[in-house]
Amino acid sequence: MQNAQLKIGHKYGAVFIFILLLFLGSSIFTVSSIQNLLTMSNEVEEKSNGSIEIMEMVSVFKQKYIIMTDILSVRNTNTTAEDYEEQMVLFDDLATNLEEKILTQEGQEIFEKIIAYNSQTDDFFKNEIIPTVESFEERYERMDMIVQSKLYEDATTYRNYTINRLNDLKEVLLDERNTLEAEMVSKSSQDVILVIITVIITIVISVFSLLIVNRFMTKRLSQTVEFCQQLAKGKLLGNRLNTDGKDEISEIAKAMNEMADQLQKSIHHLLQTTEVVTQMAEDLKENAETTTNVNNQITTTVSEVASGSEEQVQSSSKTNN
Repeated sequence: MQNAQLKIGHKYGAVFIFILLLFLGSSIFTVSSIQNLLTMSNEVEEKSNGSIEIMEMVSVFKQKYIIMTDILSVRNTNTTAEDYEEQMVLFDDLATNLEEKILTQEGQEIFEKIIAYNSQTDDFFKNEIIPTVESFEERYERMDMIVQSKLYEDATTYRNYTINRLNDLKEVLLDERNTLEAEMVSKSSQDVILVIITVIITIVISVFSLLIVNRFMTKRLSQTVEFCQQLAKGKLLGNRLNTDGKDEISEIAKAMNEMADQLQKSIHHLLQTTEVVTQMAEDLKENAETTTNVNNQITTTVSEVASGSEEQVQSSSKTNN
C-alpha cells in the first residue's frame, strides 16, 4: 500500500503540506476576489469622477458663455478674449481627462458631439464675436441691436446644445456607474459565498485527510496490539502481521513476527528435548527393572545352591556315621 511506504512523520508532513496547499489556494482565491472587487470599485469611482468632471466642464462652458455675453454687451470692460482663452484651455484639459473614462460607444459618440460643439463655439467667438465687437469699437459706434441679438442667439444655441450633450454624457456615465455598482454588489455577494464554500471545503478535506491517515495507522496499531495479546496467551500459530511498507509500524510488525517465529521454534525444540528425556527415563526405568529381576534370579540361584550344599553335607555326615 502506497501509504505504508512513508514514515509516520512523513505521512503527517505530507498531510500538513496538502492542507497548507489547500489553504494557500483558498487564500489566493480570496485575494483574487478582493482584487476584482477593488478593480470594480475603482471603475465605479472613475465613473463618479467623470460625472464630477462633466459638471466642471458645464461650469467652464457657462463661464465661456458669460464671457461672450459680457464682451457683446460691454457690461464688464475688464473681460477680454484672454479670459475666454483661459477657459478654453481649462475645458480642453477636462475633456482630455474625461475621454479616458468613456468606454461605451454611446458615450464616445456624445463626447465627439461635445467636442465638435465646443470647437464651433470657440470658432464662433474668434471669427464672429471678436471681429464684430472690434469693428464697432473701431468706429466708436454702439453695436447694432439686431446684430447683437443674433450673436446672443447663436451663442445661446451653442451653449444649450453643448450643455445638453454634457448632461446626456453625465447620465450615460451615471448609468454605467449604477450598473457597475449593481454588478459589484452582486459579484461581492457571490464571491463571499464562494469564499465561505471554499473555506468549508478546505476544512472538510483537511479533516477528512487527517481522519484517513489516523484511521489507517490506528487500524494497523490495533492489529499489532491484538497480535501481542495473542502471543501473551501463548497462541503462536496462526496468521502473522502484514509487513508491507517501510514505516515504523511495519518495522514493529516484522519484529513481532520474528519474535513469534523464534518463540515457536524454541517451544518446538523444547518439546523435542522433552520427548527425548522422557524416552531416556523410560529406558532407564526398564533397565532398572531388568537389573532387579536378574538380581532376584541370582539370589534365588545362590539360595538354591546353598540349600543343595547343605543337604549334601548332611547326607555325607549320615553316611560316615
